Amino acid sequence: MPEARDPWERLLEKVEEDENGCWLYQGALNESGYGRFAYHGIHGYGTDYAHRAAFHLANGWLPEGYEQTIDHLCRVHRCVNPDHLEVVSPKEQMARSPFFGLRTTCIRGHALTEDNVYLYHGHRRCRSCWREEKRETYQVNRDEMLARKRAAYWSNPEPKREYQRQYNAAKRKPRG
Repeated sequence: MPEARDPWERLLEKVEEDENGCWLYQGALNESGYGRFAYHGIHGYGTDYAHRAAFHLANGWLPEGYEQTIDHLCRVHRCVNPDHLEVVSPKEQMARSPFFGLRTTCIRGHALTEDNVYLYHGHRRCRSCWREEKRETYQVNRDEMLARKRAAYWSNPEPKREYQRQYNAAKRKPRG
């Protein structure tokens, strides 16, 4: 049986260094651009993210029970340089994210201040956008409801006539 090759050497065979010092993984990538690497990792032999494998092979296992989130300091998904990787909490990683944490405005231009942001299923959402969406939905539903009432009212005028008769009869009765 052939001797197993060192996983670190196998990983480095699939790496090219760029001008920024990033070690760009040249192997298989997932749809988000993260490298996939097969080795005997934390869950046994299988594939794991290449940057997690690089961090593990360079620094050892993460402490047990620790939130195992490894952040790319360089913001390059394919980078496997252990110097560009740092263990952080998911909250810290979200705060550093260029799509969520570092943005100062939402896609509609509202300021993403602490008062205007709330977490929804782990994602930051703009309260102003949420309010606008609810207002638009309510207005559409309200207009539709009023249009239906008007259509129902004018399609059968008999209930109106009956109501008018009852009203006039009540007006004529003396109080007492």
